[in-house]
Amino acid sequence: MPVTRSNRNIVQALLLARDLSSLADVGEADSTDDGCAVLFGIVRDCAYKIRGRAERERDVHRVLGLWDVDVDSGKPPSEGASAPDFVEPSMKTERSQP
Repeated sequence: MPVTRSNRNIVQALLLARDLSSLADVGEADSTDDGCAVLFGIVRDCAYKIRGRAERERDVHRVLGLWDVDVDSGKPPSEGASAPDFVEPSMKTERSQP
């Protein structure tokens, strides 16, 4: 797998973790019973684990000189595309807040 695709997958994992964290915020705020609160606590825990592992892998790629995506600016140097342009369409949708 080319490095760029691998790095894009890492970025997708970071975006997924962000979305899961947002979902946990909304879910916990809206929960009406202990079961829902537990569920969204698990969702939050998964978000932290995914984010942590993705950040570690990103850091390894940076140390090895394989990281070719500038996440801070959201632009791959060779393509000039913003981060949302190189994630799956399902990752681009924004969740509406109540």
